[in-house]
Amino acid sequence: MSLPPDDVNVSFSAHKAVVDKEKPLLWIEKRYLNKDGQIIWCELSSSPVFDYKGCTIYTVAHIQDITERKKAEEIAKLSNIYNSSSIEASLDPLVTIWHNGKITDVNKATERITGYSGSELIGTDFTNYYTDIKKTEEVYQQVFREGSGVNYELEIQHRNGRITPVLSNASVYKDESGEIIGIFAAACDITARKKAEEAIQKAYENLEEKVKEHTSELEEAYKSLKKSEADLSEAQRIVSLGNWNWDIVTNELYWSDEIYRIFGSTPQEFGATYDAFLRYVYPDDIDYVEKAVKGALKGEPYNIDHRIILANGKERIVNEQGEVIFDEKKYTYSNGRNRTGYYEA
Repeated sequence: MSLPPDDVNVSFSAHKAVVDKEKPLLWIEKRYLNKDGQIIWCELSSSPVFDYKGCTIYTVAHIQDITERKKAEEIAKLSNIYNSSSIEASLDPLVTIWHNGKITDVNKATERITGYSGSELIGTDFTNYYTDIKKTEEVYQQVFREGSGVNYELEIQHRNGRITPVLSNASVYKDESGEIIGIFAAACDITARKKAEEAIQKAYENLEEKVKEHTSELEEAYKSLKKSEADLSEAQRIVSLGNWNWDIVTNELYWSDEIYRIFGSTPQEFGATYDAFLRYVYPDDIDYVEKAVKGALKGEPYNIDHRIILANGKERIVNEQGEVIFDEKKYTYSNGRNRTGYYEA
């Protein structure tokens, strides 16, 4: 085997330094060419043997083939170059962290978000650049235990004090034997998202406040309405006067409390329809009442007296006044407001 031309001078100089007693022993890694012209790497170590006058008689040498190891080192070197290139290409802050928590590599995005240069960051504890050191350390330990971690909300502090909220994701990386070396971590700036969330929360709080105010107003209005209804009901009771509305489209009939008292009925007993009302009208007066109602449907208000028969068989004479209310297209939709008084027959 012979040395490639580039290695001849290095090998000669190393041997000469030992022979000249400049170094006590020789240890170098160098290449050889085998008979097939292939390069192999060898680790060479040797030490001289001197006579009694101190002159070199011979050297004892040991040579070991380290070709495979050098290939592995080259692969690792290329891998590191690839990883560094990948890290640098990312727009998000990326770091590699050694098993002891020290930063081993960063990209430009990390320098921008922290305000420190790569040389200042590498070798320092990565938790120093987060606002909550304890929480960050807990996340780091959890990633070590579980192998990875996703979507941790943390805050990175710039050297000028500016805080950047980030969403962190991390995973462990291992050596050839499967032993965990450290952590590869990425941080995504979520400042815009946090501002949007705050705006939504503020809008929600404003809406909730307005709903409370509106609810309070409605409660007051409802109380006022109930009081007005109670006052109206009491007034109608005193003068034995009630009111009702008939929705002609749905045939639903609304009676005030006093109407129920006049007819001697209850909401449960009454069918709440126009036909149910007619069942209370004295049989001989039904045509008379219906004629008045039909006239009202043509726009002619009515004011009539007619008889009704209560559930207990008693007879009463009531005065009934009514008019039809029209919509903007002149369609009838209600038999309007009706005032009913009575006296015992």
